[in-house]
Amino acid sequence: MTVFAGPYCWPPDDRSHLEVPLVDLNGFIAWKESGCHVYAFSETSFFTSDIYSCKPYDVRTVVDYTRKFIESDDLVFKEV
Repeated sequence: MTVFAGPYCWPPDDRSHLEVPLVDLNGFIAWKESGCHVYAFSETSFFTSDIYSCKPYDVRTVVDYTRKFIESDDLVFKEV
């Protein structure tokens, strides 16, 4: 895919301070063909991601890759 903007990462809110270890993170990347947002919160061991594309792709492949990459045993997803 062709990167249009990003990747960008930033702390999730004004409660995060750069002088302490960064444990929560938001991220975004835009491709000409699609994009992705990620929001991760270590204190609650929770993350959410929106992955979208203008081209067809195998959802199960993306879900399986994400599950393995973040080592999740309770990942859930919804295809729309």
